Amino acid sequence: MRNKHGEEIQRRREYYLAKAEHHEAESDRAYLEGRRLAEQVPLGQPILVDHHSAPRMRAHQARVQRLADKALEHQRKAEYYRQKAAAVGTGGISSADPDTVQKLKDKIAALERDREHMKAANKAWKMAVRMGVNDLPPDEVPEEAAREIAEKVGLPVGVFLLNAITWKPKYSWEKGPYSGWPLKNLGANIRRYQKRLADLERRQKEEAPTEPARIGEVEVKYDDGRILLVFPDKPSAEVRARLKKAAFRWAPSRSAWVRKDTDNARHAAQVLLRGLSDDGLI
Repeated sequence: MRNKHGEEIQRRREYYLAKAEHHEAESDRAYLEGRRLAEQVPLGQPILVDHHSAPRMRAHQARVQRLADKALEHQRKAEYYRQKAAAVGTGGISSADPDTVQKLKDKIAALERDREHMKAANKAWKMAVRMGVNDLPPDEVPEEAAREIAEKVGLPVGVFLLNAITWKPKYSWEKGPYSGWPLKNLGANIRRYQKRLADLERRQKEEAPTEPARIGEVEVKYDDGRILLVFPDKPSAEVRARLKKAAFRWAPSRSAWVRKDTDNARHAAQVLLRGLSDDGLI
């Protein structure tokens, strides 16, 4: 089965690598040209201020400096695009990925495990306070006490547990190693991923339009997790302004105005096309 998401990731990576190679070639060209010009003047040769060659010498030095700056600028751009290429596909879980549902489930499970570990660490510290071993250094915690705490909180005896047992609060309102915002932030992220998973599963169960729809002269398509609005000709300036206001962007590779397919995007497309039709613009 064709994986359009994987192909898009590879296409973007190759694009950034090609840009990086272009800037590296330009950097080498500017460096070599500047070096060639610099070698035309003997090393340490001063500008003869009162000589007729002084203006040409200053212009020559300025050109060498410009080429050096140009080589450095292209090298920086090459490094930037190589970093962009390395980052492609690592920015999160894309809805266009065919494995999005499983990846979201794995992400939620990992976050829930982290939350359980945090709660266990808070519980371990409270037990250590009651047993009077929380003020000891980690390597001096009695083995029997550590084992008893580990059995009750469900954590193995190790660095994580010992650090939790001997944790010292910095402020009076802190009631454990992970009390307050760390647990709240983690819980919010879990709920966010759960909502995204539920929305995605609901959308997958719904029957997505398979045949292009037509409103006026505009053809509406759904492909690769995108809504495509295809116009027969270049839209007028007013229509283009409305498209941009509705978050649609021109995609030359698709010859269409494109937006990510979401519930909000479908509603925005309907409102946009209905307004354009009522105003006689399509």
